[in-house]
Amino acid sequence: MYIAEGLEVGRLKAMRRAGTNRPIGSGYNKAFGEWLNPRPWARDLDKPTRTHLFWCVDHRNEIERWRETLAQNERARLNHPTAMKRRYEATHKPDEAGTRGANETRAQKLEREIERLSSELEAWRKRAMVEGSLFDLKKDTPKDIATTIAGNVSLPRLISSRRPSPRRSHSLTAR
Repeated sequence: MYIAEGLEVGRLKAMRRAGTNRPIGSGYNKAFGEWLNPRPWARDLDKPTRTHLFWCVDHRNEIERWRETLAQNERARLNHPTAMKRRYEATHKPDEAGTRGANETRAQKLEREIERLSSELEAWRKRAMVEGSLFDLKKDTPKDIATTIAGNVSLPRLISSRRPSPRRSHSLTAR
């Protein structure tokens, strides 16, 4: 984990230097490569091992909880990041329902939530095609209606709809 934490420092510095919040892209790759050059301990690691070390840093809490359940000899044997990742993933395979329950990482929970929301959005779109409206004024709350509108209107149009136009404000004062 000390090596993984050292690489994490390099990753964060490279992202900051590249002006990005994700470790991808040519700017990040160049900055990370420059960070690696004076550090032979990091440069000499092959790319899969570095990738697995990053995985270990990203999943440190789950790994530590899982390692506590292992026998001492198993913990001592699992000291390479690739072996650790393979064994952890083999132990935490999705169940038949496709979820990992308590062992599910935050990223996996978010992915599942995105899938759920995408399905819900698709259902709303189908409803709009059939019924001609994305919401039901009799059943939906104002929050539901606002969420539906926000999800189906472009951001510039949504922002402009919040500002009263000169015509609208004039017609309201004339009444």
